[in-house]
Amino acid sequence: LNQVKAILMKNLIEKYNKYRIKQIKAQYLQKKLQPHIVIDSFKGNALDSNCIKIANHLAKQYKVVFATNQFQHCQTLDPKIKIVKFGSTNHVKYLHSAKVIINN
Repeated sequence: LNQVKAILMKNLIEKYNKYRIKQIKAQYLQKKLQPHIVIDSFKGNALDSNCIKIANHLAKQYKVVFATNQFQHCQTLDPKIKIVKFGSTNHVKYLHSAKVIINN
């Protein structure tokens, strides 16, 4: 009986996740692209100096969003740069609406 409950719960969670993904896609595919640049670095697990320099340079002229999991190194980024957690809902939103994506 516990196995049946576990399988039913797993199926319910999968259906909910598929529904949410579909909902997010529909919501953000309808919107126009925004004039911002999203920068990802090694799936958010590493910040190297090249990515930081590129982000700081681009931030002089454009709105830049930096996705990372390494927040301790973010103090070297320009204060105008928006920092989001890699893989978060905000990260996905910015990815879906960005005109430019830089992936290292």
